[in-house]
Amino acid sequence: MINYVRRNILFLLFTVFILIFEVSNNVNNKQIIITTLYLLFCIVAIQYIDEDDEYIFHIIFVILLGFLSYFSKSTFLYLQCLAVVFLFFQSKFYYLKLLFVFGLYGFDLLFLNVPLLSDFSFIYISLIVSALTARFLILSLLDKINELSITDDLTGLLNQKGFFKKFEDEYYRSVRYNKNFTLMMLDSDDLKRINDTYGHKYGTYVILFIAEEIKKNIRRTDFACRYGGDEFMICLVETPIENGMKLAERLKETIAMKPIFTDKGKSFNITVSIGAVGYPESSEKIYELLDMVDKAMYQAKNKGKNQVCLLTKNSSSKEMDGN
Repeated sequence: MINYVRRNILFLLFTVFILIFEVSNNVNNKQIIITTLYLLFCIVAIQYIDEDDEYIFHIIFVILLGFLSYFSKSTFLYLQCLAVVFLFFQSKFYYLKLLFVFGLYGFDLLFLNVPLLSDFSFIYISLIVSALTARFLILSLLDKINELSITDDLTGLLNQKGFFKKFEDEYYRSVRYNKNFTLMMLDSDDLKRINDTYGHKYGTYVILFIAEEIKKNIRRTDFACRYGGDEFMICLVETPIENGMKLAERLKETIAMKPIFTDKGKSFNITVSIGAVGYPESSEKIYELLDMVDKAMYQAKNKGKNQVCLLTKNSSSKEMDGN
């Protein structure tokens, strides 16, 4: 719907431009009326074209413009600028539309004897360059907006939305190609005590510290998110649960060993509790895996914190306390 509105605005702008051009060049009233009716027809017709089939309308539109220009002996040549409107919007078979736009210009050069260095050539090519530049900028902006929408502002990890979308894709990929993966949930121990003792500033440091350790310990193919507060989720792609547990244990020990220093020269250590599940060892259903990893993390906390707990189909809990 937004694309329709934008496209209509561009059509209207081009309509005004062409009509002003025709009036300024003392074009007869009959041609102005034909131009206006033709443009209104295009605006109405495009309302009933599905966005996925827009390229079909564009191709027909370009062909009609060519015939109109040819049989009117170039009287309606500047109407062809409207063909470029469609290049401002990403849609199906975009490069096919681009090919037809250049094809129309080639048609003008060969059959309408339009000079290569004419005013029309300059305007037409300039519009194409503007359209391609605008498309590039719009796509870059949309990519940046999408990246920001799935990124946690504090840690730079994925947020819940980004993680669950990526995790869902990974789950169905693993099901289809018979691959495995490990899913972990991590929560810091006693963050409230740190906030009360050292201040919320250092509570934030703890969250950033854990996030950095996660980034250092996972591969580029793996992904992680800040699930909420001081909770994190990690997905280890194509990783059997045995290897996943080794990484969980290493991550737990690394975090526990490194001290965090305050501005006053004091230091403190933090620990984390980690729950882990594996596909397909723990479950073959996506919602069960998410539920089980949450329960595994809380079991790790209930068993004394600073532990890693694994839930599988065959046992309620397997532990690695590393103590």
